Amino acid sequence: MIIPFINRFLHWLIIGIISPVLSLLILSKGVSIELLGVVLGITSFIIIVFEVPSGFLSDYAGRKKIYQISIGIFIIGFTIEYFAHGLLFVTIGFALYGISRALSSGSVESIFINEFRRKNDDTRLHRLMTTMSAGETIGLAIGAATGGFIPDLWRRKFPDMNYYNGNILLCIAILIILFIISSLTINEEIPYDKNPIKKYISETFKGLNSSSILKLLLVGVFVWGVSINAIELYWQPFLKALGTEGEIKTWIFGITNSGYFISSLMGTLLITFLINKSKISQINILLIMRICMGITIIILAVQQAVAGFITGFWFLFLLNGASNIPENTLYNINSTDKNRSSLLSIASLSMQSGVVVGAFMYSILIWYFEIKFIWIISGFFMIGSLIPYLLLKKHIKDHS
Repeated sequence: MIIPFINRFLHWLIIGIISPVLSLLILSKGVSIELLGVVLGITSFIIIVFEVPSGFLSDYAGRKKIYQISIGIFIIGFTIEYFAHGLLFVTIGFALYGISRALSSGSVESIFINEFRRKNDDTRLHRLMTTMSAGETIGLAIGAATGGFIPDLWRRKFPDMNYYNGNILLCIAILIILFIISSLTINEEIPYDKNPIKKYISETFKGLNSSSILKLLLVGVFVWGVSINAIELYWQPFLKALGTEGEIKTWIFGITNSGYFISSLMGTLLITFLINKSKISQINILLIMRICMGITIIILAVQQAVAGFITGFWFLFLLNGASNIPENTLYNINSTDKNRSSLLSIASLSMQSGVVVGAFMYSILIWYFEIKFIWIISGFFMIGSLIPYLLLKKHIKDHS
């Protein structure tokens, strides 16, 4: 499972390198702060619009081919961004970034999952899920830490150049390495269906519509997106408000953010150990994790000390990392090899739709309520995700 780990590590290392300076990079390229949201909004919109079509394209035209095309578009987008100045070219660069993110979603993972299932029993699939999740989390953590240091190093060497071009160049270099490794180590999957794509899309949605398990999991991940977005949006201002400006140093935010990724990794490793050593079902683990996450969010909302907040924040994402494994395993076991990329893209779309709905909802609520009250609402949303999972448990029990 070393190849899936390396692929996920390098892929998310790139995202990690750019993420801590994303807004600053856009502003440094001549975009005003008033238009910052426009660039990021267009990027998010493009990811959502291309998400599901990219999944169908991967299944229909070939997953390795589409994945490598996504890497190529990624490189073009970053190259444009390196030279860009002004709203138009910055937006074009990030639009290509959004397209590449959508095209890569679910394509290469489907290859790894299908190959694993051909060689192993489904009871072992959670191990692959853990391996890929660990690669993603470690890549993000190392990338985020690296991305924060690069601008200062770059400025010392090239004081007359854009402060954040070093991040872009490193991302391009890693993308080239990722393309080469993918070419040498990933086997191309022959498309399953040569029927007209309209018929293929119709068959995929019919398959999804006939699977109560997949539909319930999609509802669960949508509610998760609505809930967790409240934490993502407001944890920094909430933490800052816990003390005076002198007490909350910038490095505390960095430590808190790094701990987010480490905690998530620990959650994936601990839950894999638990699954291997116990007979508890994955749906029961998922139910327990969601209850604990909802309670933790509510507890987090009433914290009044920095140490208590950081501890609760890390514990929340440990639980989140743990819940991802049984959820992803259940989804992939009940997906067909033929339509896996499409179905993974639909799952990603469901999650992102929840995030968008949450963002709009909380943007309205923040005018009337403090962050802690919004988080309490968010905690109850997380607990509310138990409803589809309880129905899922009943469905699995009735068909066992």
